[in-house]
Amino acid sequence: MSQATFASDATVDFFNRNGGGRSNEPFAACRLEKKTQTYNLKERAVGNCKNDTVRSMQLLGNFPRGFKVIVYDSPDGRQNDDWTIVVVKRDLSGARVLVGTFENDFENQDIKVSYHRKNGLDGKVSRIRTEMP
Repeated sequence: MSQATFASDATVDFFNRNGGGRSNEPFAACRLEKKTQTYNLKERAVGNCKNDTVRSMQLLGNFPRGFKVIVYDSPDGRQNDDWTIVVVKRDLSGARVLVGTFENDFENQDIKVSYHRKNGLDGKVSRIRTEMP
């Protein structure tokens, strides 16, 4: 896929419940654009993503191989507390890829999720980072 293909809309949606949205509550707590960015939720909430509330996420749209989402318990992004990295393994087009929890390692043909455990991350996320390759 050409880089121009990835210029179309895509978002990273975060949810304040495990398993993503539900039929009675389908909307994300916050929706981030597909670009390199960092949010310290302890300093400032993003939409309804507040410090220590986020529990799951989804990728929605077109994503290039190598796109990353990293969530941290530490507001400074230190790796001496819980953190999880989600890496897109292949170019995705029109995707809806759900990560229902940040507390499990998981891999399929589209993504690899690596959880680095200390004492739990779901509902304790204080920093979100997204990275374009």
